[in-house]
Amino acid sequence: MQAVEGVDIAVRRNECAAIVGESGCGKGVSALVVMGLLNSPLAVVKANTITFDGSDLLNMQEKDLQNIRGKSISIIFQDALNALNSVAAVGRQIDEVYFRHVCTSKKEAKARSIEALRAVGLPSPKRRYYDYPHQLSGGMRQRVLIAMAFYCNPKLIIADEPTTALDVTIQAQLLDLLMSLQKAHGTSLILIAHDLSVVARTAETVYQIIKEPMRIKGGFTKGQTEKRAAELLEWVGLSSRDLNRYPSDFSGGQKQRIGIARAISMEPSLLICDEPVSALDVSVHAQIINLLMDLRERFNLTHIFISHNLATVRNVCNKTTVMYLGNVMEYGETAKVFKIPSLRTQRPSFRRFWTPTRTRETAGLSSKAIYRAQ
Repeated sequence: MQAVEGVDIAVRRNECAAIVGESGCGKGVSALVVMGLLNSPLAVVKANTITFDGSDLLNMQEKDLQNIRGKSISIIFQDALNALNSVAAVGRQIDEVYFRHVCTSKKEAKARSIEALRAVGLPSPKRRYYDYPHQLSGGMRQRVLIAMAFYCNPKLIIADEPTTALDVTIQAQLLDLLMSLQKAHGTSLILIAHDLSVVARTAETVYQIIKEPMRIKGGFTKGQTEKRAAELLEWVGLSSRDLNRYPSDFSGGQKQRIGIARAISMEPSLLICDEPVSALDVSVHAQIINLLMDLRERFNLTHIFISHNLATVRNVCNKTTVMYLGNVMEYGETAKVFKIPSLRTQRPSFRRFWTPTRTRETAGLSSKAIYRAQ
């Protein structure tokens, strides 16, 4: 089985690059390959090169890779409880990094480890130095991993889903911590995530977010890219002056407009809208829907509109597919699907989710709708 194919990533100094994709797509495997940790006898790496600081990691001996891991390249794993040794105090585990790459002074290592815990915001670092992983909260354990990763001031850190298992508040705190440490240390960062909001939070400017598809596709000069990015913002109801603002400066509706601008930047023929307005209030919801409809006409787009909101589907879609528990229950012209449900959707087990005449009763329903440009 081929787990990953066609990966070509370049990360500059002091840059944060994101690898985004759904679970199981190969993001984590790519990280393990860079670290030289994919050592299963069944795993074969056929990459041409993995170049770091002028050296090809693929051709290095294991002893040389050990000198790089933790010192020049570090990794922050997703599950801190599994990544940490459950029978060793967290401070002692940080000490090991110091012993491996710096010196063997226990006193000096302890002092440095306590300072590292303080730097990542762990309360009472002198006391926490002696704590075991199970005595810390999930957010605290993740801070310990971050402290270990930055301990030797590496040139590159790979953060593999570092906040996925945490609640929203702690997630935001740790992302802010990670980015502030990255800037302070001048470290390059590869952020692996499946959550696009996490990636957007770490992007530097709106301009970078919009220009990315053009950079990947190629064929644009710097001047053309800037002109195109400004034009795209105008099309979605924003201003070219917004190009150098940060994502955090925008409202939810404005961020969605930026996402739409990015999606249409290469003028695709098909645009997939996955719950594009579900997180927005009613007035902004209507504005974004109208924008999508206007862009459909302007670019002669075909839309696949995924939504659980039946009222929206009914108003904007020409054809509708209704799905339930992985099965297609209905497909046809939208007006007919809503007016004359089939026998399949009249079953009692399904009727409680699908009530076309009462569009607010839609809990548990995933509705996939398609409308095409005329």
